[in-house]
Amino acid sequence: MSELRIGTATSEPATGTLKVGSGDVQEIYLGSTKIWPSTPPLPCDPVQIGNLIWTTCNSSITSSSQGSIPILTTNQEVSDADANSTAGAVYYDFNSANAQRGLMYNKYAAATITPPSGFRLPTNADWNNLASELDNISGTTNDVTAGGGGTNALWNSNIKANADYGLSGFNSIKAGYALYSGGLNFSTSLETWWKEEGLTSPNPLGAVFIDRSTYIQYAGSLGGISYWYIRFCKDA
Repeated sequence: MSELRIGTATSEPATGTLKVGSGDVQEIYLGSTKIWPSTPPLPCDPVQIGNLIWTTCNSSITSSSQGSIPILTTNQEVSDADANSTAGAVYYDFNSANAQRGLMYNKYAAATITPPSGFRLPTNADWNNLASELDNISGTTNDVTAGGGGTNALWNSNIKANADYGLSGFNSIKAGYALYSGGLNFSTSLETWWKEEGLTSPNPLGAVFIDRSTYIQYAGSLGGISYWYIRFCKDA
């Protein structure tokens, strides 16, 4: 796909920076081909689960409505991004050898990332829909629900290893999460993803996290500087 570059710029201009008079330019086409803003490729092949289509691996997209999302490589860069309220992403353990896990994003990056065409950052309702559909795939609540109120649980062991969940194609790999406390601390005890509602809170309360004994949750306990993965979904 073509990209629009101006002068010696190494990346395309951010959305909102091109104007005709006082109005923002929304899209630019070369013939019938849209060349700006460019549409990022889909992360892995999508899969339909119930009435939603999900990306099946964690995002590595670095394009956003504010320009390119920088990949941070030190704790100082992470601290500076938070102090300046700017977007940033990291590889697990600051190591690009972990690229197969996807990128982990701060809330400023998650709020401005450019989804693949037609896709969106999942909402609370989307994650609950996924939990319900995985329950239906399993055909029993024993694997996926526990505790009071029939809370839908997405156990990593089930999603990754259980035959029913393997057939769903969601493909959780227990890729981890990161929280900042004197430095960015990485852990693989959970796999966390952003949800849309988590971006409007003073603290990022919007993760969904999964492990072998935890329900699908919206992580008020994981406040502060948090770096989580992103999956995208869209209506089927």
